[in-house]
Amino acid sequence: MLKKVIFDCDNTMGIEGYPMDDALAFLYVLGNKDKADLLGFSDGGNIALLFALRHPERVRRLILNSANLFPEGLCGWLHESFLQSYEEACASDEPDAPYKAALLELMINEPHIDPAELSALTMPTLVIAGDQDIVAFEHTLLIAASIPGARLAIVP
Repeated sequence: MLKKVIFDCDNTMGIEGYPMDDALAFLYVLGNKDKADLLGFSDGGNIALLFALRHPERVRRLILNSANLFPEGLCGWLHESFLQSYEEACASDEPDAPYKAALLELMINEPHIDPAELSALTMPTLVIAGDQDIVAFEHTLLIAASIPGARLAIVP
């Protein structure tokens, strides 16, 4: 039976602190003891990539949409915008300011995935980005080139 499931959590511990074991257990609870197709968008793409690196035996196909390997992979203007918003959140006395600051800090400082690690991925992979994406075009090319046999799709 084909199932589409969205797995998400409220995480301010960082991408590397994302509960990969919880995601793996979630697949078992759903009755999926084989391989799953993973699709991740933005930070979800980063998480899908990390899951595939840690549990390649559980990933049949991988789709990465607007993922990045390190913060510098984002377009420069966006990184600057995150820095400014982070400073504003830190100076704010709004009740949700600490939460906003924590999330922005993650976007400024993470992830940290070595492109050389991607050569270990053997599952069919599709790397997707928009032609006006917030991830730099060169960075998307780096991801696709670092995964053996990956296909690249740039959407207008």
